[in-house]
Amino acid sequence: MAGSSFDTLPTIILLLLSTSLFGSCNEHSGASPAAIKAASSPTISAADSSLAEILKNYDRNIRPNFGGPPVRVGLTMSIASIDSISEVNLDYTITVLLRQFWKDPRLAQPWLRNVTRPMSLDGRLAEDLWVPDTFLTNAKEAFMHTVTTDNVLIRLYPDGSVIYGMRITAVAHCYMNLRKYPLDEQNCTLEFESYGYTTEDLQLYWMRGDESISGLESVNEDLQTFQVGAYLTAERVAHYETGEYRVAVFKFHLSRRVLYFLMQTYIPAALIVIISWVGFWVNPYSEPARVGLGDYPRLIFSFHLIRLIPFFLLQTYFPAILIVMVSWVGFWISPYSEPARVTLGITTVLTMTTFITSARESVPRISYVKAIDVYLIICFLFSFGALIEYAIVNYTTLVRQKKETNKSPLPSPIHTNMQASPVTPTRNDMQMADFDNDTRQAPLATVVEADTDYENPSEDASTPSDDNGVSRPTFGNIRYRVRDTVKARTTQAGHRVRQTTSRVRRRVGKILDDECIIDRRSRYLFPIAFTLVNLVYWFTYLYVDMDDDKIERDF
Repeated sequence: MAGSSFDTLPTIILLLLSTSLFGSCNEHSGASPAAIKAASSPTISAADSSLAEILKNYDRNIRPNFGGPPVRVGLTMSIASIDSISEVNLDYTITVLLRQFWKDPRLAQPWLRNVTRPMSLDGRLAEDLWVPDTFLTNAKEAFMHTVTTDNVLIRLYPDGSVIYGMRITAVAHCYMNLRKYPLDEQNCTLEFESYGYTTEDLQLYWMRGDESISGLESVNEDLQTFQVGAYLTAERVAHYETGEYRVAVFKFHLSRRVLYFLMQTYIPAALIVIISWVGFWVNPYSEPARVGLGDYPRLIFSFHLIRLIPFFLLQTYFPAILIVMVSWVGFWISPYSEPARVTLGITTVLTMTTFITSARESVPRISYVKAIDVYLIICFLFSFGALIEYAIVNYTTLVRQKKETNKSPLPSPIHTNMQASPVTPTRNDMQMADFDNDTRQAPLATVVEADTDYENPSEDASTPSDDNGVSRPTFGNIRYRVRDTVKARTTQAGHRVRQTTSRVRRRVGKILDDECIIDRRSRYLFPIAFTLVNLVYWFTYLYVDMDDDKIERDF
């Protein structure tokens, strides 16, 4: 037996060159262990060199059968778990072991054509191979497990067939009709689709129909509120603007476990109703018994919490007080500085509003009013009151100025008409008609001469006579009579203007004094009122007992 084995050693070595990597050497029981060990090393070396040669000219960006028929990708799936079925979010969490099957002729290895066992490769090789771009259509989020390494497997058959497996956890959407909750039953789906390859390039299908799904039996043992019933697999085509895509659909039926809800909801509710009927058998005059249904011992531990105020003083109260005090600065600004006072008032009001909003974000949203809300509203009202105070001052100023303007009209214009002159007309004035004709021939007196004539009038200078002895008026006399009249009129008009201006100034000053009185009074009324409100506030919340602050010893 041993001799015949050594006679056939060359034949055994040749067979092991093609089968030792895949474990088919059991068919040749006559080969010695030494021969098998000697033949294994050349086979691994040949496989490595052959795979390296194939990947050298391999382009992972081009699908198999490019330009020819579509690639058929079969799917099988083992369900590891179904949990977190949420009626609120209308979704469920599922973990599956997804496997995809396709054939890539570029990966065929003729030297392994007589071997049927696949070659298990490292999952990282998937980065160098073409793989389907399958995704979960109805998944809200999904991820592939990576502990301790990427949960991916690749198996390669000699004819180029590939098995690509991965472990995925996804949160998938499931539409639920809850009208019969909790006596309802739901139908959920898990859909797979190619993201970029249309039906002309890739077709998804379930490898073995409904038998492509496994693991539901163990899932039912883990579910507490649901039970997976019937399920089915199907394929359909999804239509988009970019083309038609093949979709592999896994649909399963969820029936809710009513026993869970019986124990958690129905039976306790029924017991409460039954207990309420006990009072029908109790004496009508036993009010404590019918109301309380008996006394039960209870031990209670109560403790009182005192909040530390300094934190809130620094974060809320002091900043609010400073904002209110800043709004009082306007009382020392002139009422006619409108931009300054309006800007100051609006800024403090808006700052207080923002401060109230930020303070409310740090506390729970409750329906009742808190002590800090009361204080912030008080500060807001005082800041707003300072702005209203200036509005009152400004409005009062405008109204009084308008009234004073109507009571004090402007002085009448000055008239210099000679006919209105109070000077008694003389004989020379009566001869003014002849003056126009004679002034062209009569020489004009100079200013010095006129002044001399005006200061020391003489008979010759004031009333010159003509050849016939008739006296004629000189130009200097008429000129200075006009000047005297204008001077008198101007003096009277100036006196009236000064009197009117003085009255207006006195009245405007009175108005200003009235407005300044409002500001002066506000300078101490606002701080006093704010101080009194603070005293009432702190006394109320620090020293007045509230019902919620007491620890009751008798329950």
